[in-house]
Amino acid sequence: MAMKEVVNGEYELAKFLMKSKVELIKDPHERLEAQITYLHILIYLDEYEEALEILTVIQNHFSPSDFRPCLFKAIGLTMLGNHEDAKICWKAFMKTIGIKGLPNFN
Repeated sequence: MAMKEVVNGEYELAKFLMKSKVELIKDPHERLEAQITYLHILIYLDEYEEALEILTVIQNHFSPSDFRPCLFKAIGLTMLGNHEDAKICWKAFMKTIGIKGLPNFN
């Protein structure tokens, strides 16, 4: 439902709906997936600081083989201009998906 609001341009409503939904979910796995959806919405809306705050709260709930925390953090840090820390996260992300090093974007 919240993604429909994002598509329709009702961003604040989408954020409110997802945040409310997350608070109501009791099952830990379902709650994590709802928090990830909320994180996606925040990234889509360029609200990287809030997305990184959410990630900090939930990152310990991911399995060690899950690449998403590295990816989300790399995106957020890159977009906030923190390129040195972002580079570390991009390398960690690339490692989790089996690629060594970073591509040369120059």
